[in-house]
Amino acid sequence: MARSHRLHSMGQRLHETLKNAPKRGRPPRRPHGEHRVVGPHVSGEVIVHPNVRSRHVGGERDVWVYLPPGYHEAGDRRYPVLYMHDGNNLFDAGAAFGGNEWHIDETAEWLIHAGELPPLVIVGVANTAERLDEYTWVRDPDMGGGKGAAYARFLIDEVRPLVEGHYRVLPGRDNTAVMGSSLGGLVSLYLGAEHGDVFGRVGAMSPSIWWAERRALADLAGVRTDLRLWLDMGSREGDDADEWARNLADAGELRRLFQSRGYRDGENLLYWEAEHADHSEVAWAGRAALALQFLFEEPPVQDGGWTSWNRPPRPE
Repeated sequence: MARSHRLHSMGQRLHETLKNAPKRGRPPRRPHGEHRVVGPHVSGEVIVHPNVRSRHVGGERDVWVYLPPGYHEAGDRRYPVLYMHDGNNLFDAGAAFGGNEWHIDETAEWLIHAGELPPLVIVGVANTAERLDEYTWVRDPDMGGGKGAAYARFLIDEVRPLVEGHYRVLPGRDNTAVMGSSLGGLVSLYLGAEHGDVFGRVGAMSPSIWWAERRALADLAGVRTDLRLWLDMGSREGDDADEWARNLADAGELRRLFQSRGYRDGENLLYWEAEHADHSEVAWAGRAALALQFLFEEPPVQDGGWTSWNRPPRPE
């Protein structure tokens, strides 16, 4: 059965899967203002580290952390980790832009329970009013920006130690992914290209390739060849049919660039053209399961060898 069809049939069983899932253990008390998010829009366990400050980009922001089922009962087991931008849009509609969230917690919960995804930790780093500056590594002549290098240092030198100090995550680039959408997709590509020693798996949803006169196509021409890359674009991203076509053409050109570097479709590169999808949280939520599955399709590395996901048989 094709991957997308299998996900559709699995979604029909989501309610029963989660209803029958084992109950989570009691989480420990959280010091320093950290708190568990509880509400009708949150599934599983999501912890918020409020007002995380940065010497690299200034200001402060919340960092959200999703913990997989069985985390507290698993002893010293460690997990792969996914860092995501626009963290306030991922878990809770009450905090999301326009009230539309990615439902990344629900998606991870049902994929893990169904054996379609290894248990993992997901870190959502909230955006700020400086989003445009932080998610771009070069200035656009009309819109500014260009502080992506400082944002990278914030993630690597400040957020990553916070996560690794609080949670049992696996070390190493093969166990560390980064993903985002729009400008968040663009900066994810930058992080993979410039910091592939940290982030070995990269998800770029609807990346803003148009930024700075399509500078990404030049800057990524020499991208390293050992990443695992998810790239996608909706067929209706933009204000009119001409813009839809331009965005699809840009994504196709970026795909060919990766292929010219030796990336192979379906192996270490997957390009997904989402039919009728626009540029929105709703659209990205609709294909997040596919991206998660591809990025973490190979088992994570632990102690020099492959770990077991303890996967049940795949649903028919």
